Order: sequence, then C-alpha cells, then structure tokens
Amino acid sequence: MAVNNQVLQKMVDQANQKSPKSGSGGKVVAVLLTAIIIGGGVWAYDNFMVIKVKDQALTEATNKVTELDNQNKNLAQQLADVDKSKEEEAKKMLTYSNLKYNYSLNYPMTYVLSDRSDDKSNNIQLQDSDGNLIILMITKKDPNIIYDLEHFGTVNVAGILASKYAHGGEGTFEQSMTEVRFDKDDKTYSIQFYNVTDITDQNLEILNSFQFNN
Repeated sequence: MAVNNQVLQKMVDQANQKSPKSGSGGKVVAVLLTAIIIGGGVWAYDNFMVIKVKDQALTEATNKVTELDNQNKNLAQQLADVDKSKEEEAKKMLTYSNLKYNYSLNYPMTYVLSDRSDDKSNNIQLQDSDGNLIILMITKKDPNIIYDLEHFGTVNVAGILASKYAHGGEGTFEQSMTEVRFDKDDKTYSIQFYNVTDITDQNLEILNSFQFNN
C-alpha cells in the first residue's frame, strides 16, 4: 500500500501545481477520482495475487499430505502382506519320518530340522529363525528316573495320554519349557517346547500329527 499512496500523492501534487482557472476544482476532483480508481485497482490486484499465492501454497500442502498418506497406506499394506506371507509359510507343514523308531510327525516349514541321534537315543531338534526350539527325544524307559518338573495336565498323542510338565526357566533350564512325555513299550518319548509356558496351537498341531507307522 506504500507504493499506492505515493502514486496518489504524486497525482494530487501534479494537479495542485497547475494554474487555478475556472473549473479547476472539477479537474482536481476528476484527478482524485482517477487516482482512487487506479489505486483501488492496484490494491485489488495485489490482494488477488496474495490470495492466489496462498491458495497455491495450500493446494501444494494438501497434495503433499495426500501423497504422504498414500505412501503410509502403501507401506502398511506391504507390512500386512509380509505378515500374511509369514503366517501362510508357518501353516505349511513338512513331514519327518523315522524308520528306526517307526514314527512320523509334521512340522512347520519355517523350522530347520537337525538329527542329533546316537546309538542310545533318538534326538531330533527343530528351530525357527525366532529362536523357538522343539526337541524330540526317545530313550530307553527307566523306571528309576525321578522328574522334578511341575506336572500340570495331560494331552493326547497318537492315542496315548501323555503328561505335560512345565519349567519356568530357573535353575537347570535357562528358558521356560513345556514338556510332553509318555511311555510306549520299553521307550520313553519326550517332546520339549522351549520359550513357551503351555502348548500353543502350533505345538498342538505338531503333537496331533505325531503317529506310529505300524
């Protein structure tokens, strides 16, 4: 508005410098009206440009927010797809069969199986990338062995009522562990689930798949 006032003042000064003649007042009024009109137009144009710039900035900001929101949605969808893929992979099962001890069981394909058996026992270990560990041991039955784990229920394994034992990760065991144990003929079967305090749905699925191959 400082520029507009200078323009108006200049036009008024020019009108006042002219020789006073008849009707000079009308000329001054005309000049003033012209100045007001021009000044008003300049003011309107300035305000129009200010509003236009503000609208443009608001539009750009809105577009940026929309873009970021879409990026967040895409990222969330990608993470959801990864989680879904992991869940689907975890549901896929592989089958392990042991001819010597005549049994088989299914386990998730996300687990890596290692056979650490020797002449005296069968020792199968399953472990996934999250550190979850499952150990299946078959040893000769020994009635003199005393177990110090807490008994807290039973579960059916291959038609046999097996006992569940728990350990909270103190003393001998550094991790919490749930053991399922049962005897058949002259052997003791022990299936140990580490990092859990009870049988999970996935663990139960493994137990339900255990069977003797007659």
